[in-house]
Amino acid sequence: MTDADEPGVDGAASPAEPGDLPGWLAALDRVRAGSDRVAEWCGWIAARLMLVIFTVGIFNVILRYVGRATGQTLVSNLWIDTQWQLYALAFLLGFPYGIKHQLNPRVDFWYADFSARRKALIDVVLHTLLLLPFCILAIQLTWPFAARGMGRGFDGTWSTWRLWEVWETSANPDGLPVGPIKLMMTVGFVLFAVQVLAEIIRNVVVIAGHEEVQVVDPDQPLRVE
Repeated sequence: MTDADEPGVDGAASPAEPGDLPGWLAALDRVRAGSDRVAEWCGWIAARLMLVIFTVGIFNVILRYVGRATGQTLVSNLWIDTQWQLYALAFLLGFPYGIKHQLNPRVDFWYADFSARRKALIDVVLHTLLLLPFCILAIQLTWPFAARGMGRGFDGTWSTWRLWEVWETSANPDGLPVGPIKLMMTVGFVLFAVQVLAEIIRNVVVIAGHEEVQVVDPDQPLRVE
């Protein structure tokens, strides 16, 4: 993989790291920087998955029309399941990347004119009171669903550690197992929650006087949402 292919290289420059924070906040900021790197990798993977999804989609279309012309069934549930599961995976991996780059909807017609510290204070309050509880609730709701998909019994026990032997299979003949993608629902919200915590830390650092840790895209248009 070349430098141009690595996450963050072809996008906005990574913000500078503050050097004069109190010890406890500096430690938290290192955690934030690590979460940022994970979010960038998630975005990098999601972007490449979209290319695979497009290719699989075109392949499915070709098989459908060739099969219709020849009177044969060429489209397989394997490829159909591959397409929708990859799309779901790209979407779930996009959670942390989106929140890091502030792609979540904002009411920018009043927020955009605030100072950096005022924006950071608003984000700390709203992320803590609204977004983080939403992530926690989503994890709590999706985990039982994911665990059953991976083979956990209704009594809460696991029959074997060989999950590939007991996870939920596709209802479609020749389709992909659905247990792993159900598990990725919980994993996606865990990554989302971790990045929300990272954003709270980032904004606390901004309030402490280090605006350089902000992720700002100067080319992003004003959004009224």
